[in-house]
Amino acid sequence: MTIRINQVPIDFTLEQEKTLAELARSLEKWAADQDWTVVSFLADGKDFALDDDTPLSSISDFEMEAVPAQDRDRAALNLVVQFFGALSEEPVSGWDSYRGEYRSLRPVLLGVLGPSLPRLAPALEALDGPWDEAPLRAASLEVRDEALRLVQEYDDPRGHLRGSLDRLDASLGSLEELGLLFQTGRDKDGFALIVGLLEVLDTIGRQASLYFRRQPGKEAAWRTVQTELQPFLLEAETALKAGDYVLLTDLFEYELCPRLGGLRESFAGTDILDPAPGVL
Repeated sequence: MTIRINQVPIDFTLEQEKTLAELARSLEKWAADQDWTVVSFLADGKDFALDDDTPLSSISDFEMEAVPAQDRDRAALNLVVQFFGALSEEPVSGWDSYRGEYRSLRPVLLGVLGPSLPRLAPALEALDGPWDEAPLRAASLEVRDEALRLVQEYDDPRGHLRGSLDRLDASLGSLEELGLLFQTGRDKDGFALIVGLLEVLDTIGRQASLYFRRQPGKEAAWRTVQTELQPFLLEAETALKAGDYVLLTDLFEYELCPRLGGLRESFAGTDILDPAPGVL
């Protein structure tokens, strides 16, 4: 049996491993010791369950894909992009092999898509249910596109973070009308503004985390602002659930918006505040 790691044949001496599951566990432990993360296993070119007791004597080729632990999420997102891109184009007659792969991939999917999951709920429902052609292809493309967007964030966290900070400024401007919206019975519009702001904050948090991986030692001010915001965000969430519009408006007007208006200052000393190319 040939064993490959990232397409490279290796000299791996079997000890007590007799089945696919046992070999996978041994290689997974080896990868963890090297501070790598396993992305996928293949046996004779096919995916298999991690409790598969197929004897190794019946396998001729075993392959493991692994990446450095810090690149785990990006590699997983690439896998999501490739799988759902291929599924969206696969003829119905070829779906059988994809069903098993989807079941194996779903935990990875839930792990890397994070805040996008509520928006993708209808797509995931179509993927988890009976596979009908039109809904399945639409769901596959939606998941692929979302994963691709997140890959682009990994590749250019600075550019995406700058764009999100611009969107935050626009959201804060709109929130000046929050009190008036609730006073005139336009609750739905008020909620939409709040939800939009919270989504931008979630995005900024994710992108800032990626950005500061490349700017170690410069995140102290950002961490301080996050700590200061947290109790007010939690209080706003409680007020939102209770329908306490007066408290909600006061929190945004006197606590959250003033602090969020200075959020850019937490990136002082980084290139986030540098002028964009071509802007004097």
